[in-house]
Amino acid sequence: MSRLLILIAIFCGVLLTGCQNAGKKPPVVTSNPIGEEQLDNSNDTNGLGQDAGPEIGVLEEELPIEERAFLEATRGNTALLESLVVYFDYDSSEIKQEFMTALQTHARFLEQYPNVTVSIAGHCDERGSPEYNMALGFKRAEVVSDVLRGMNVSRDQFSNVHSFGSNRPIALGSTEEDYEKNRRVEITYKMN
Repeated sequence: MSRLLILIAIFCGVLLTGCQNAGKKPPVVTSNPIGEEQLDNSNDTNGLGQDAGPEIGVLEEELPIEERAFLEATRGNTALLESLVVYFDYDSSEIKQEFMTALQTHARFLEQYPNVTVSIAGHCDERGSPEYNMALGFKRAEVVSDVLRGMNVSRDQFSNVHSFGSNRPIALGSTEEDYEKNRRVEITYKMN
């Protein structure tokens, strides 16, 4: 009989604890435009299926006002979020004219938020030697960073300009369409 009472007491305790949490939204861990995992209680998406929230373990309301403003700006800035990749022609490090407007958007954003840094990573398709692809990927990353610096982005806002060569393909096939996706520079944001 006493065992039955203990089990009933435990069951009631569990039931009451569950009722206390009813109606509360659980935190959601997602990726934000900066490229890091984030904790976000808002469940608001930026139209790309990603939430832009603060660092893991930090609620947005606890962030300094400047960081909250940055998060709010990236949430609604689809032009910025949709242009995190610059694509290149085969065996080329020349930026196509179609990407200049996107780079201007990045430059204006970085000028507005001086505590934000970017990492610029160059990539290549699988054709060419590993050494050649590493050099070409680095040249592509340098060209993008040079263009952004020419648009008044501070040198201090570049956390890293580097190359992965052909080591991190987006498309794993060997068609021209796959190669086109792999010839790129990725821009990744980070709040300092």
